[in-house]
Amino acid sequence: MNQVDQKLRDDFPNPDSPISDIQTPTNHNQKGLTSRPPPLERLSRIGSIKDGSR
Repeated sequence: MNQVDQKLRDDFPNPDSPISDIQTPTNHNQKGLTSRPPPLERLSRIGSIKDGSR
């Protein structure tokens, strides 16, 4: 876990980066859950629809 956290911090030094928001539990309800899930849900729905139609 520590190695992954350090790597993420090296890749995203800015505290306002979306990954840092997801990593920090304090901002989980503020930005992590509000900004990230919508596009992920859309992608998963599109993927499932494509698999179903195929």
